[in-house]
Amino acid sequence: MSKDSTKEEYLALVEQGDKYFTNQQYVEAIEFFRKAKNLDPSEVEAYRALADTYLEIENLSEAMANCKTALDINPQDDETLLIMGNVFYEKGEIEESLNYYQKSLEIKGENVDALFNIGMIYLKQKELEKALTTFKKGESIAPTDLGILGMITDILEDLEKIPEAIDYYYRIVKLLPDAFSIWIRLAELHYDRKEYIESKKCQKEILRIDPLDYLSWCNLGVVQLELGEVDKAIESINKSIEIFPDLSNSWHSLGESFERKGALAEALEHYEKAVNLSPKNETHEEDFDRLKRKLEEK
Repeated sequence: MSKDSTKEEYLALVEQGDKYFTNQQYVEAIEFFRKAKNLDPSEVEAYRALADTYLEIENLSEAMANCKTALDINPQDDETLLIMGNVFYEKGEIEESLNYYQKSLEIKGENVDALFNIGMIYLKQKELEKALTTFKKGESIAPTDLGILGMITDILEDLEKIPEAIDYYYRIVKLLPDAFSIWIRLAELHYDRKEYIESKKCQKEILRIDPLDYLSWCNLGVVQLELGEVDKAIESINKSIEIFPDLSNSWHSLGESFERKGALAEALEHYEKAVNLSPKNETHEEDFDRLKRKLEEK
């Protein structure tokens, strides 16, 4: 068999093994990778693929052995160095893992996987600034990588860098306009910062995605009330109650809205409904008692 035909058969075996690997058929994948290795023991691809497959089935000793063989053939193989880092990470040898990730990064500077894994190690070690810097390096290479963007937002929130976190959340929803949980978080952050117009816009995006989300109808009403849009607030909160009548917060917010309008008797009824639904909620009880005293004093 010629050298070219051997190489062709070798690559075909590896490719077939990759297909089984992708389908999580690891026993079959190992069989084809072994055939490739036996056909040409001087090539690195089969050893690397075997290492990755053994890592998936948590056979760390075989994964490491195949990594070492691959690195004997080519010490500069960045993909094998990355896998070796993963093996050490799974073994709990974090410093050794970091060493291999950094070696992989030195060879292939734009190695997003290595940067992500290094960032995760820094995060595990609670070195948040280092983790943030590393993930941002990954973002500079892969600006649409949702995993990296998600890690950046989490760290920015932990560091209480909220305006920057908000900016990154908007980058995510630009890529995923129907990212329900991200719109919810944006609405919360804007509300906490008293950015009520922005919060209202986010609530409307949530309801665009799920028009039957009663919590968001209630939250929209709360924001509208903060903006002085009392009638619109009542309309939104009533929509929440129409969808799910047993949410005490909706009744309490409806009471606040009617109280703002000066319709105190109706407000008291809604506060009472909130108390009945959630008798241990101190805020509901306090508002009911306060308004009840006020009406009795008239």
